[in-house]
Amino acid sequence: MPHDQCPMAIVLKQRRPIRGHQAIAERPDGTRVPFMPFPTPLYDASGALVGAVNLLIDVSEQQHAATEVPCKLTPEPHSPGRKSLL
Repeated sequence: MPHDQCPMAIVLKQRRPIRGHQAIAERPDGTRVPFMPFPTPLYDASGALVGAVNLLIDVSEQQHAATEVPCKLTPEPHSPGRKSLL
C-alpha cells in the first residue's frame, strides 16, 4: 500500500480517526499477520493538529478461530424459534 493511502496518512489529511479497517503486515521472514489499525489524530488545547497515534491490534487469533469453528444460529426443525449452535 502506498504511504499516502495508508490509514495514518488519511487521518492526517482528513483530521479524523479511521475505524473498521483491516490490513495484513508482512514480516521479514515472509509470514503475514492480519491486524486492525486505529489511527487517531492528536490536537492541542487550541484545537490545532499536533500529530497522531496509531494502535495496531493483531487479529490473527480471531480470524483463525472464526475459520476453525464455524458457528451459526439456526432454528431447529422440531422446535420453532429455538436457536442452536451448529
